[in-house]
Amino acid sequence: MYPDSVGRRAGKMRIRYSAEADLWRIMEIYSFARKYMAEHGNPNQWGPTN
Repeated sequence: MYPDSVGRRAGKMRIRYSAEADLWRIMEIYSFARKYMAEHGNPNQWGPTN
């Protein structure tokens, strides 16, 4: 199912596998999410290094 659906459009969103070049952005998103969860009463959702 997954390999066949990669790269196809779902509405206006294109879904693809991540690449090594995407890692900095993925880590930035996780950092934001950890901070957001801690500020909204769920500091244990992801630890400081998860």
